[in-house]
Amino acid sequence: MSRFPRIEDAKKQRQLSGRFIEKFLSGEELGNIRNDSVSLVEKIKSGRYTALQVARAYCKTTAIAHQINSCLHEILFDQALERARELDEYFSKHKATKGPLHGLPVSLKDQFHVKGVDTTMGYVGWIGTYEGSKDPSKVHKVESQVVGELLSLGAVIYCKTSLPQTLLAKETALWESERTLLAFLRADGAYDVHKQLNLSGEPLIPIKSGSQLEDPMGLLRYQELAIQGRDYCAAYSDYWNATAGGGDGQIVDAVIMPVAPHAAVIPGKYYYTGHGWTGYTEAINLLDYSAAAIPVTKADKNIDLFDSEYKPLNDDLDRLNWEAYDADIYDGAPVGLQIVARKHEEEKVWAIAKIVTATLKAAGVN
Repeated sequence: MSRFPRIEDAKKQRQLSGRFIEKFLSGEELGNIRNDSVSLVEKIKSGRYTALQVARAYCKTTAIAHQINSCLHEILFDQALERARELDEYFSKHKATKGPLHGLPVSLKDQFHVKGVDTTMGYVGWIGTYEGSKDPSKVHKVESQVVGELLSLGAVIYCKTSLPQTLLAKETALWESERTLLAFLRADGAYDVHKQLNLSGEPLIPIKSGSQLEDPMGLLRYQELAIQGRDYCAAYSDYWNATAGGGDGQIVDAVIMPVAPHAAVIPGKYYYTGHGWTGYTEAINLLDYSAAAIPVTKADKNIDLFDSEYKPLNDDLDRLNWEAYDADIYDGAPVGLQIVARKHEEEKVWAIAKIVTATLKAAGVN
């Protein structure tokens, strides 16, 4: 048997990142990718790493990941390496970095415009166009503001990652993607979604819910729902403020809650959103609160046994999720939680997440 790792071995893995993918990398490359963003830019700034060295390590790691999981829509490795060379030349000439993100590799979802390449938003009909338009003054010539800002700060953009149609599905045949429910989708009867699908004739992916073509929502109904949402947010704000009456006068900083009713999901069994309910995250979207998802532990077939005595709370979602659990299949799958704070408290929730993550690490939880 060969002592060298093989891409084919990925099929046997529960966790593709970490130790498995690191087997394909050299010691120098491991040193590059194991740094967090802050330490990485500091080492480039100090001259310990070059931007080109780091870019190569990230491109190689991503190339391996793509062979395993088809996770990329746009491969920008050549552009990234050229950009890194330019940054190194600038550093050599001026003895200074080009910005606070000098040499930092950045990947983007395929919803941001990068000059010279497609932006598809998961639509086949957007390939070779600008959001479905073939206007030559725009195709491959538009740059999103965030992209321009990243480049001005010295970042190196090296790929665009895959996502499903409109960003609204939780699962595609290739990749898991964050789901965001937009009031617009409901209000216009999913007209815009089907307009984009019709550019190529591609079908609506089956797992999506809430995006079947229907009559647009009336303005008065839309206004009514907006008012209900406003009132709900106000009521929940009052409830949160009331936590100051708990005895110490301290308002709760944040809450810890599930992200989903299971560990990393078995492909094709994301019943949580497939039936149109996203309670753990949709409520946070409605409130417009700040949230950070963190890894907590991994499923263990010897501990997390199937509970045959459990009585599902309903015959729809709860029963489906309960029946989908298989201790052997889920064994080793990562489990996450989310930390939720209030509106405009992104920095607070980020700080709390770092504290909780450090505490779990110190306790030996991984």
